[in-house]
Amino acid sequence: MAEKCYLNLLSRWQSSGIALEKQLAINDSIGNLGWNVDMSAGTATFGNDLTFPIQI
Repeated sequence: MAEKCYLNLLSRWQSSGIALEKQLAINDSIGNLGWNVDMSAGTATFGNDLTFPIQI
C-alpha cells in the first residue's frame, strides 16, 4: 500500500516538474512581448511573429 502511495506522489511530482519546465521554456520564448488571442482563429500571438495554436 505504501509503495502505491509513493508511486502516485512521484508521478504527480514528475508531472508538476514537466509543467513547470514547459512554462519556463515558453517564458524564455515570449519574455515581455505583448500578446493577443484570436478566439475565432484559435491562436495566441506574442509580439509580431510568434503565433501558437490554442484550444478553447
